[in-house]
Amino acid sequence: MFKCYICLLISLMLSNNNFDENFKILSHLKESEGWFLISSRADSVFVYEKNINNKKINALKVQKVVKSKSENIMNVIMNVSEYPEIMNNEKVTSSIIKKDNKSVYAYNHFPIPIPFMSDRHYIFILNQISNKNVEWVLLPIEETLSDSEIQKIINKNSDAVYMQEGAGFWEVEYLSDNFSQVSYALYMDSAGSISDYLNDYLNSYSIINLFKSVLKKAEEIN
Repeated sequence: MFKCYICLLISLMLSNNNFDENFKILSHLKESEGWFLISSRADSVFVYEKNINNKKINALKVQKVVKSKSENIMNVIMNVSEYPEIMNNEKVTSSIIKKDNKSVYAYNHFPIPIPFMSDRHYIFILNQISNKNVEWVLLPIEETLSDSEIQKIINKNSDAVYMQEGAGFWEVEYLSDNFSQVSYALYMDSAGSISDYLNDYLNSYSIINLFKSVLKKAEEIN
């Protein structure tokens, strides 16, 4: 009995540490300092990089001025269930699990396009904190143990690697009635046996793919 109590206590401590770390990462993503331009793409997307607390994987940020109303962009971002459709990727699974006050609990599952690499999946908590900002953090696996609904979803894909360390931050700045500057900052540790180089590549691919898909959908709504 005592051993079980100790194990539970250690699990809760690790869970709190992981969760706290994700919120610390989120704070760094929000800061304007420390971002360095690494690419100015032909599609007018600017790509920035930032090191967070000497982590081995860098955070990424993408930015673009678009002809879209900010409310349309925000609506697309919050509609997580539509992510596979707007990205035109039927292999990705995205769903909203539940809504709690202003928070959205959502699930993502996606394949790694490399032979012998396990799929990745995660639960994240998404919040629209203002009319121009959306933030999210990954939910550590220990935080899911008390929720049977979430556990059922995770267990359906038990062979996939569960990602625990990560956060993201969207910002939509009003420029005029029809123009907005949109930025999306992301830090994600893909976990498992993926190398740092491959992790950076996957993050770069995923952030640009989702970013461009969200903007394209918002423009279609205009």
